[in-house]
Amino acid sequence: MFCSRLKGLLIIFFIKFTFMKKTQQIHDSGYKYIFSHKGFIKQLLQSFVPMNWVREIDFNEMEQINSSFIRKNLKNKESDVIYKLSYKNTPFYLYLLIEFQSTVDKTMPLRILSYVIDFYEELIKKEKFSELPEVFPVLIYNGNEKWTVPDNMAHMISTHTKELREYLPSLKYHKIIINEFTKDSLIKIKNLLAGIFLTENLKEGELENYQKILAEILVKEVDSQLKEAFVNWFCRLVDNENIKPIQDISHITLEEAKTMFAQTIEKIKKSERKEGIKEGIKEGIKEGKIAAAFKMREEGMALSLISKITGFSEAQLKKIFKN
Repeated sequence: MFCSRLKGLLIIFFIKFTFMKKTQQIHDSGYKYIFSHKGFIKQLLQSFVPMNWVREIDFNEMEQINSSFIRKNLKNKESDVIYKLSYKNTPFYLYLLIEFQSTVDKTMPLRILSYVIDFYEELIKKEKFSELPEVFPVLIYNGNEKWTVPDNMAHMISTHTKELREYLPSLKYHKIIINEFTKDSLIKIKNLLAGIFLTENLKEGELENYQKILAEILVKEVDSQLKEAFVNWFCRLVDNENIKPIQDISHITLEEAKTMFAQTIEKIKKSERKEGIKEGIKEGIKEGKIAAAFKMREEGMALSLISKITGFSEAQLKKIFKN
């Protein structure tokens, strides 16, 4: 039995991130790092959640708190970030669930419903409520595939009678599908989070054409911590292991920003060229082995012997010879 009434508002953001980079894969911790900065939470809400209540939030009262809710069976896949905010002088909590997966998940509505239920259960264990707080699920998807999943759990269930519809579990989530934004629409937003989403949307070879725009967005930002976070995130495109964190760019000029992006993009190109050479060598070796396999077969060698020499399995050799 609930013993007291919660007058606050709890809003939980379930954020699904898919890393399918056109240039080089970003380390999975990149977005958790971005959303550990309060300014990016503000930009997320103000620019990508077009709802009236967002205007009532006092972002000056925003406070990140330690996370204690982790689903045991998913803790190796997901990260969570929790913020305490103020809505009309009343506290509520923002819960970001950051998930890393490379494909469209058709069961996402069911999973989000499960997350919300689990979160409610965790709340009940810790506090007594006469009524549970509101939950606002948000999905952010930045993969290449088209998002075709229903935005409500109820839409996944087949119904044959109107009388049963009101008994169906129903939970709608707010979608932020990055690949549905045009580049122009993201540029018009003119903040760093939109710049990150813009970078995600760029196809191979396009990054160089947008370096001036990214530089202008960076220089326009007044929060030096967000500038540093954005630059360090961007540098992960080049080297997510050895990159050194960049500090003190609060007074960076437009020309300096352009130079920085140009140098970073050049490093990307060099890295891609090296990878291309490596792949070319591998492909050449493979083609050489295939040619050798055909030659050995012509000489009457046994399939098992050809397999040992070339490294191909017998099943692979059968397919090669068949084609």
